[in-house]
Amino acid sequence: MATNSALWTSTKQTEMYRFFAVAFNAAPGTTYMDQLYEAVTSGMSTEAIVEVFTTKSQFTDVYPRFMSNKDFATKLINNVVGTSASDAAKAKAVADVEAAINSGYSRGKVIFQIFTNLASKTADDADWAGTAKQMANQVEVSKYYTETLLQGGENMGDAEESDRRSDERYRCQLRNCAASRC
Repeated sequence: MATNSALWTSTKQTEMYRFFAVAFNAAPGTTYMDQLYEAVTSGMSTEAIVEVFTTKSQFTDVYPRFMSNKDFATKLINNVVGTSASDAAKAKAVADVEAAINSGYSRGKVIFQIFTNLASKTADDADWAGTAKQMANQVEVSKYYTETLLQGGENMGDAEESDRRSDERYRCQLRNCAASRC
């Protein structure tokens, strides 16, 4: 398959990191980032890539196909949001996700819409600023894990644990950098 490396822009890379943060709560690592690179440079849209990856066992092991739309929506929002938004905002998001799927959205399209929406939130958004900031931090940590540490990420559980360890190292590195004014 012909590839076009010019399609691999910083915007596309960031979209791939956002996708993994929302769909898998993990860094892609070098293994999955290589797969994402191949998909992007072959001309696939981000939405199409999300659709493909959300059919893989790494996703369906967490969100089985037989899971009801309500259960999927609840689990997804809890995993994505955690404690970064109010219970009322989370309840509305669960209802919105369930309604979107019931109206014909695929789970992949919902994931795409969530990370696209979060990326557009401002720091003063009353409901979602905390979640948007959380996702932005996950992207930075994921970049460090994948591009600086060159970690694999073949096992999503390992990637998630390494993501937490990388987050600690990254924050430590930032503190050290700030202290030395680098």
